[in-house]
Amino acid sequence: MEIKIGNRGIKFFVKNALFLKAFFVLIATLSIFSLRSYSIANDFQEVVKALGSKDKQKRLIAITELSKIKAQEITELLTNVVFDKSEDWKVKIIAIRSLGEINDPEIVDKLVTIFNNPFLNEECPAIKSNTALALGKDF
Repeated sequence: MEIKIGNRGIKFFVKNALFLKAFFVLIATLSIFSLRSYSIANDFQEVVKALGSKDKQKRLIAITELSKIKAQEITELLTNVVFDKSEDWKVKIIAIRSLGEINDPEIVDKLVTIFNNPFLNEECPAIKSNTALALGKDF
């Protein structure tokens, strides 16, 4: 959109002002998105994408959002997080707690495997105790 005023400087300024406005709207939108604490439960693909993030905080938030769904479909996603040997133990614990909240008898076998397998629980008392707590939930 151009405003036809005889001075080129004003046309240039108006074009740059529109660009700057769009840029600031984008920045504000991104800021609001981050302030919403990644409320991405409505967009399942974004949650799955956040699970693969290098940022541990994003992964924790994604697992928390997935745990709100409490559906059998997310069992595999959460199990993959726990079975990932490179994953941080704090992230694994949140995933284990989330698995304990899902009403699915098949999860019991997975949790028992996590509890008994030293390569999965890393002999970490926190992982083992949270797995035991998850196993104590009513299925």
